[in-house]
Amino acid sequence: MRAARSLATLAVAALLAAGAAALPAGPAAALENGTVPAAAASSWQTNGVVRAITVANGIVYLGGDFTSVRPPGAAAGSGEVSRRYLAAFSASTGALVSSINHTVSAPVYGLSTSSDGSRVYLSGDFTSIDGASHGRVAALSAAGGGLLPWAPSVNGRVNSVVATATTAYVGGSFSQAGGGAATRVAALSASTGARVAGFSASADNVVYSMALSAAGDVLYLAGGFLSVNGNTGYHAAAPVSAATGALLPFSAGSVIPPKSATCTSEMKTVKTDAGAVYFGAEGTGGGCFDGTFSARVSDGTLRWVSRCLGATQGIEILNGLLYEGSHAHDCSADKSDPDAFPEVGWSRGLSRHLLARSASDGHVSSWYPNTNGGPGGAGLGPRVLATDGTQLFVGGEFTSVNGRNQQGFVRFSPSTGDTTSPAQPAAPSVTARPGGALAVYVQSPLDTDDTDLTVRIYRDGGSTPIASVPVHALFWRDPVVGVEDAGLAVGSSHTYTADAVETFGTRVSPRSAASPAVQAVATLPAYSTAVLDDSPRLFWRLGDVRAPAAADSSPNLTGGVFSPTGVSYGVAGKGPGELAITTDGVSGLLSSSAAVPAPTAFSIEAWFRTTTTSGGKILGFGNRQGGLDFNGNAAVSGSYDKHVYMTNNGRLVFGVYTGSPQTITSASSYNDGQWHHVVGTQGAAGMALYVDDVRVGTNPTTTNQSFSGYWRVGGDNLASWPNVPTSAFFAGTIDDPAVYPTALTAAQVDAHWRASGRGPADTTPPKTAITSPAPGASVQGLTTVSATASDDTAVASVTLRVDGSVVGTDTSAPYEFAWAASGAGSHTLVTTAQDAAGNTGSSSPVVVTVTSTGDTTPPGPPGATTVTGRGTDHVDLAWTAASDDQGVAGYRLVRDGTVLPTVITGLSTTDTGLAPGSRHTWTVRAVDTSGNVGPDSAAVSARTLLFTDSWAGADGTPWSSAWTTGTSNGTVSTQAGGGSLLVGNVSGAFARAQLTGAAPRADTDTVLSYRWSSTGATGYLDVYVRGSGGWQNAYRPLTGYGIEVASNSTTVSLSRNVNGVRTTLSTVNAQSVTTARQWLRIRVTGSTVQYRIWPDGSPEPAAWSSTVTDTAVTAPGQLFVSADRGSQSTTSRSVTLDDLVVADLAP
Repeated sequence: MRAARSLATLAVAALLAAGAAALPAGPAAALENGTVPAAAASSWQTNGVVRAITVANGIVYLGGDFTSVRPPGAAAGSGEVSRRYLAAFSASTGALVSSINHTVSAPVYGLSTSSDGSRVYLSGDFTSIDGASHGRVAALSAAGGGLLPWAPSVNGRVNSVVATATTAYVGGSFSQAGGGAATRVAALSASTGARVAGFSASADNVVYSMALSAAGDVLYLAGGFLSVNGNTGYHAAAPVSAATGALLPFSAGSVIPPKSATCTSEMKTVKTDAGAVYFGAEGTGGGCFDGTFSARVSDGTLRWVSRCLGATQGIEILNGLLYEGSHAHDCSADKSDPDAFPEVGWSRGLSRHLLARSASDGHVSSWYPNTNGGPGGAGLGPRVLATDGTQLFVGGEFTSVNGRNQQGFVRFSPSTGDTTSPAQPAAPSVTARPGGALAVYVQSPLDTDDTDLTVRIYRDGGSTPIASVPVHALFWRDPVVGVEDAGLAVGSSHTYTADAVETFGTRVSPRSAASPAVQAVATLPAYSTAVLDDSPRLFWRLGDVRAPAAADSSPNLTGGVFSPTGVSYGVAGKGPGELAITTDGVSGLLSSSAAVPAPTAFSIEAWFRTTTTSGGKILGFGNRQGGLDFNGNAAVSGSYDKHVYMTNNGRLVFGVYTGSPQTITSASSYNDGQWHHVVGTQGAAGMALYVDDVRVGTNPTTTNQSFSGYWRVGGDNLASWPNVPTSAFFAGTIDDPAVYPTALTAAQVDAHWRASGRGPADTTPPKTAITSPAPGASVQGLTTVSATASDDTAVASVTLRVDGSVVGTDTSAPYEFAWAASGAGSHTLVTTAQDAAGNTGSSSPVVVTVTSTGDTTPPGPPGATTVTGRGTDHVDLAWTAASDDQGVAGYRLVRDGTVLPTVITGLSTTDTGLAPGSRHTWTVRAVDTSGNVGPDSAAVSARTLLFTDSWAGADGTPWSSAWTTGTSNGTVSTQAGGGSLLVGNVSGAFARAQLTGAAPRADTDTVLSYRWSSTGATGYLDVYVRGSGGWQNAYRPLTGYGIEVASNSTTVSLSRNVNGVRTTLSTVNAQSVTTARQWLRIRVTGSTVQYRIWPDGSPEPAAWSSTVTDTAVTAPGQLFVSADRGSQSTTSRSVTLDDLVVADLAP
């Protein structure tokens, strides 16, 4: 299944000369980078897990849990031949060697061939072979496979054995070996089986694998130990002297994270070559080190490290390549590797169980065969890899290889030759260009052992390609080739096919199906011509009737790629005879196929039609092209802006990011099932948003976020943006998306609108009239001014001006204003109404007379103004009374220098309609009974709260849309008036939530309560602030500061995470072990991180439980909360949060 693939485009701006460009010469059946073929060679198979492999004298020995073997291609249970735990196959043919058949009493875990090639050593749980006593280690003659009398006794499992001509080294979980005490490591005489005098090494926990350096002087240990020879500086990996067992320098071991309650990284395998050693890791705990690394044998320093996630089980070195067996699913941490892949959808079983990488730098190579995980698709797949110097042998628990049944064992052999051809390309997508040209787009197919291909394109079924384009095709990213076939006769129709040939080989894919016939034309329809006249960077007309490549009508040939699900093609477009696509609001996506730098000036444009009430992004720029995330959902970007999205109520938001979202929001809603045209522009004059030929808003911002990314149509991340909709993906029909490298003018937008066949925009102004006071009226002091307003569409606002100065603006009927009528004489009142299209209309002037009371003395300033409360959208204010010689009639509130229209008769008010986390400054002015206005009070400033949650929903309902939640064997729900995170009693279970509905902030104060359902062993609650980068694992973000509390311990740890590397900053006893409610406050300001915990019902203490100074994480981030199951847990457990308040502490 290739559902997680994303793509890159290679555009060919000019048609190549007639006839194919010359292809690079290469030997027949050449394999790129010297890999073994990806096609499996014939071999017998097993009925169970293969855990060990070695090769000697042309025979491959297999050890494991299996009890029988069967011929290649045979179904399980068919043709089975008894072989309990040990079998021998021909290395050259894969056939069963019937002459080697031993009765082994228990599974075999280790196999190796002595350095002189004379013996095959085996180890495991067995205590006898062929009826003779052999205590967990034994030896066979390599000459014929006969059992040798060598029979040392070991009192526990031996996972690994490696040997020279004179010494056999064993590692496992034993305490006695060769007749004496030996703690998990021992050296045994190859002649007598006794412990070798002078060698002494020990490990405090299990040893899984061992390897000897090429010179035989260094023994490498891999395992789950935390110390070797009592030295805690060596954990999971260690080199010791093969002569004495003494530890040797190994600074490379620093790449292995220290063991913690949430991360245990064990080395499962180790191999060596002439000058280097290689380790493979399995991490327990989401995001814990799972990859591979290499060190120099000479001094133990690090050569390279790969942080791919996916539990490496087996590795082998062959011809300068490191082959590995794992379930690798995310190599995005390997930033320097151009072929390292992002998350491919682990939970959907899309991991890569086999990979090859360069032994010199660790970069992924061009080899993509695959196995499944095991029976039912579960399991880790490969467990062990070995070689005879030319072939690669793989054993494990898999039941299929490259989609065909093959259980337990497979070999990849150069003797098969390169039998893998590139896959058949999909039919090309074709679109007409002006002047008799057709643009042709083809998505490159995959070749599982040759990533460099040449895509060839043919016209009208011809045998000579019109273009040949080299591409670099990966299992997760297939390039899209775009070429222009120019000079065609106007009116002629043409079809196109394509194939692909190995650039360094000779194998050719099957020819694709033919594209639909497309006619060459002199000019395009009026709308397309209008768009092309403005030089778009890309213009997808969406007339494509099949996936996966999208055709670009611009001269840049920026092909796009559709997601494999969620897109419907050939639906009715914005005009007669036009075609469009529908995206499903879940996974439907079209994205550009190559990353480009972020533009400084740009315009984005699209047509859409929808009735959705879940919103979603229509068009935008993000740094993730597509694919799936860890949970198997459509992947979204970590950096994203330059986008237009719809809110749940149908309003459109155009925005860029400059450290915080800078947006323009339409006043009207557009989820009415009609076609609408949207354009967002940014340039030197700032930002503008146009809807249906009307500029509905502007913003002076001239900059945006700088990163390389992809243009995405149909959906992407919207975390932390204003009025974030329920869905990041758009459910609706989209037509003619285009991107421009300049800010379109209003005239250009209008030209596009008119070229679509629409009439002129709404230019009818609204009407408004003042109904009170009447013309000529005499007024005095506080006076209510009333007005009416109407429009052919909708009134957006009404503003009152007196003598040209704004008194106030009202956005909803009835339109009323409080005017402090002062200054004896005539005054002119005018109201101005504005509609959603920006048209304005003014009332007839109303002239009134303000009569004098003789009082010209204004009141004094009110007393101190204070903030008495605040929420996410309001601030409560109070002040003390002002004095006046005649009496105070009321007060006017001034926010950020703007006088609000309402006159307040009391000494307090609530200022509403404020944005979450926004900072404002207020003053208060008194108005006396004669209308005189006094001076401002002293100013007071405050921020609204960034976010609050009391989980007031019904039991079982989801958390609010402000949270993005995820689970594995857990639930996130509302329970008993709180936010429950429930995790099942299953290894790896978690329940987590990210506060994506609140904008990222650097300095925050977060308060919440929590309570455990039980206090048994062990559940964990993690609360992270300044969190960013998405989830690194089940319970913490890639970057951020956080605390972790356990259900059964008073210990609380404060940690930082930086790009997945976790460091504990403090550990203190700060909480009670109880099911009663406790409170937590975590505050981060600048470089100070502090928290305190206290029991419910007690006053919050003044002292902090812990305060640390740290400068590693400074960027704004979000709140991440999670619960996960500890490895010692014995039951399902929940932790319930409540009364959450997040405040922005920025000045």
